[in-house]
Amino acid sequence: MAKTIFISSTYRDLVPHRDVIWKVLQNFDVKITGMEAFGARRSNPLETCFEEVEVSDIYLGVISMCYGSIDELTGKSYTQLEYEKAKELGLETLIYLIDENKGEVKTGNIDFGDKYLRLNSFKNILKKNHTVDFFQNETDLGTKIYNRLESILHKPGQLINRPESLKARTHRMNLNGDSWVVIVGYLNSKPFEVWTCKADIEDGILLPKSVEEGFLTRRTYEGVTEFDFTFQNKRGYKTTIEGISYMFDFHINTYDKVVSRLLQSDIHLSVVTNSILSLKLENKSLSSWNEQLIKILQQ
Repeated sequence: MAKTIFISSTYRDLVPHRDVIWKVLQNFDVKITGMEAFGARRSNPLETCFEEVEVSDIYLGVISMCYGSIDELTGKSYTQLEYEKAKELGLETLIYLIDENKGEVKTGNIDFGDKYLRLNSFKNILKKNHTVDFFQNETDLGTKIYNRLESILHKPGQLINRPESLKARTHRMNLNGDSWVVIVGYLNSKPFEVWTCKADIEDGILLPKSVEEGFLTRRTYEGVTEFDFTFQNKRGYKTTIEGISYMFDFHINTYDKVVSRLLQSDIHLSVVTNSILSLKLENKSLSSWNEQLIKILQQ
């Protein structure tokens, strides 16, 4: 089943860019949606945007030097609200920002004053949450989008090859008074792998509370595959915790592998979360693992 890509941007200043994007996307087996395809509807413009985001798989955001039309209720631009909706739904997100030093921007397509401040704040949010790319003009943008989609579009249900090392984030979880750490590996800014580890001195892993990110590394020794977590401590030294794939709890360890397999099958995050909810832990003290893991994956 072809994926749907939602194109999000301001319009007046990016007409040629959007035209190039539509032409680029026609080279792939995808469905395309954006303001050019909305047509007449009973719903208001913002509701229409949300409706289209909700049926999409990939959010493609292009931001230049205009903040765009502002929703009176929230004070945010339609583009920013579309992005926030996509993030809420867990869509795969690709962000392209104009190169403010080398980018080609017409004088009339630059916002100043309050709109500039809101635009700058939005860009900072995007830079914080995603690995963004920068473009100079519509041709440069089209080339970068084409190359990116070539690397991430897979057949539905086809397992994606795992690299030896993944960027990872750590999350804390409390299960019936016991502390656990969930380490999530990311590929293309999407959750890709999950390991749930007990956090205590005797039976678990020793991970400083200040550590929020690191790398998940796979290693194979004598036919046995294990996973380690490497992070940088406060003094700047790399520290590796070996064997985070150790079976801290049989059921959770098994479900970690099931969830990871789903994430690596390139299916929509909503399908993964629904599957997680269906998993039943026999140990009642661990029963909230499902709901807490879903919240982590949706961040």
